Amino acid sequence: MRKRLGLGKQTNLFRAGLLGWLYRHDWQLAGLLAVATVAAAAFVLWPRSLPTAATPAPAVIS
Repeated sequence: MRKRLGLGKQTNLFRAGLLGWLYRHDWQLAGLLAVATVAAAAFVLWPRSLPTAATPAPAVIS
């Protein structure tokens, strides 16, 4: 019969697998982070026109 893996052993196997995956895909993750950063900067810095409701009409004094 197979032995059941303990919780610590499962954690170590998951951690080793995750670190291996990150090591193999680090350049892809760096590229994804760079694209996301450029997209966020473009969204934040893109010029927008003011909404018409935000600019009140000038008051008429008579």
